[in-house]
Amino acid sequence: MPDVQEVFRLATQKVQPDPGALGRQHRDQRRAVTKRKAGVYALVAGLVVAGLIIGIGALRNGDPVGEPAAGNDLTTNDLIGMWVRSGTGDGDDFAFLKFDPDGTFAAGHHQQLLFSENAPAAGTYELADGTITFLVERRSNFCEPETWVWEAELAADGRLRIVSIEGTNCGVPLDTETWVQLSS
Repeated sequence: MPDVQEVFRLATQKVQPDPGALGRQHRDQRRAVTKRKAGVYALVAGLVVAGLIIGIGALRNGDPVGEPAAGNDLTTNDLIGMWVRSGTGDGDDFAFLKFDPDGTFAAGHHQQLLFSENAPAAGTYELADGTITFLVERRSNFCEPETWVWEAELAADGRLRIVSIEGTNCGVPLDTETWVQLSS
């Protein structure tokens, strides 16, 4: 009976590698690496898209358009200070509103609010259950109504979200707006 070592030697001497076996092995390894990378890229792209969808949804939920603001823990102290309408365009469109602790307000554009006596609209305001009623005592040509009313809420991000429900806000149509506080 042949020795085990001799059988092994005979078997290994006669074995020739298949032609192109090394090339196939390298090709298969490259394909595996490429598939793995493609899977990682697809996963990352999916996470980015999911993040964008969640982010956009959160932004939309934070600023409901055309609906009255809800939840009214808004106080007069929250309003006191200078506010600018968010999302205004060029310099001519910047609308400002100043609430004073004594219940008076001034509204206008640009530097008109530095001194309340120069504001196109001024008067008193009342806050009750999230509704701000403006009683205009002095107004310019563009600010015709004597009274305008907002449904308002102070969002978690500190922005004042309002819906005009009466009057035209001195030339601004009835709509949903967001105001950002500049100073308190």
